Amino acid sequence: MKRIYSLSTCAVIAIGAAALQEAAAQTRELSTDRPDRTESPYTVPQGKWQLEMDVANWTHNEDAGVEVDTLAVAPFNLKYGIDANTDIQLVVAPYVRSEISGLGPDDTVSGFGEVTVRVKHNIWGNDDGSTAFAVMPFVTFPTADDGFGGSGDVEGGVILPLGFAIADGVGAGVMVQVNALKDSSDDYAAEYIVSGTVSFDVTNQIGGYVELFASKFDDIGEKTQATFDFGVTYSPEAELQFDAGANLGLNDNTDDMQLFVGVSRRW
Repeated sequence: MKRIYSLSTCAVIAIGAAALQEAAAQTRELSTDRPDRTESPYTVPQGKWQLEMDVANWTHNEDAGVEVDTLAVAPFNLKYGIDANTDIQLVVAPYVRSEISGLGPDDTVSGFGEVTVRVKHNIWGNDDGSTAFAVMPFVTFPTADDGFGGSGDVEGGVILPLGFAIADGVGAGVMVQVNALKDSSDDYAAEYIVSGTVSFDVTNQIGGYVELFASKFDDIGEKTQATFDFGVTYSPEAELQFDAGANLGLNDNTDDMQLFVGVSRRW
């Protein structure tokens, strides 16, 4: 009888622990991978959907008299929590339009962009603690229309985001990312990305962030790109967030400016 009682007790404890973990996941605060470019280590709760989308995203670059303006309409990241610490994500660019001027007659290309599938697994800190860490591998498929965007080959990589609390209402995150991309010789080469962000509450509903972002593609002639990013968020309710921001190029190798407005919703 003692053995039966012990097994029953263990079962009750295990069920209780699982219930507490599920309850914690269901009350997890909304956490998004936007508007900054440093990914969040927190996942979508099990059984929940989350949509993160740019309503519009405009990028401008001018170099040696050539101007390039790119508009992305409604690129989105649709997420689903498959367990308490893992979600799967579908990233789609449904329409992108790029206009080039300064090389004679203006040239405009537009069409469907690439599709990326990502899986984020939180290693620690999803629901408690002052730090959190996740691993997020991804694969990008060559779905872009001919003549616009992408390399025409399958590419991928892994993202390692770390988040931590600084003070009440102030948090920070750092990210390391390594991509395998096709280079100018049609071989795969590494692209390295590092970033750091600090976010802060202004009020209960309004927040802000500042960020530094840098990338380097290991290909002939490619140089380091770097941006200073900043933006604001507005959360009228717990499951809804609006945002707007800007990414400013810090050197001649980087796009001069990127402006965007977006929205995130969980249900």
